[in-house]
Amino acid sequence: MQIKDDLLLRISSGEWPVGERFPSLRALATQYEVAELTVHTAVRELQRDGILVSTSGRGTFVREVPTSTASVSDDDVLDELHAIRAELAELRQRVLNQDETAATMKSNLDELTHRVDDIQAGNEAPTERR
Repeated sequence: MQIKDDLLLRISSGEWPVGERFPSLRALATQYEVAELTVHTAVRELQRDGILVSTSGRGTFVREVPTSTASVSDDDVLDELHAIRAELAELRQRVLNQDETAATMKSNLDELTHRVDDIQAGNEAPTERR
């Protein structure tokens, strides 16, 4: 959800420090130019995540500043790195294969060009097509 992510970013940047009252749903809806229900959904998710807390009659407050918006384990990073390396090796091989194909095609073209030149010069009789 884009609004939730933006609110997390704004909280993380210190725009609303821990303990500070969070803007009203109406104010946020006006800022984002969306319906209050849309903002309410994002705020409810932040409450569920422990970032915001609502106190009846007082409002919503920043409870905790997220240390990061995504938690990634070292194993996840290593798995992704291995996958990227495997894909890179595959792409490298495909490029090498294309280079070999291009070289073969160029050699065939050069040979055909020489044969056409020889035929035009009268040095060789044309061969029948099969």
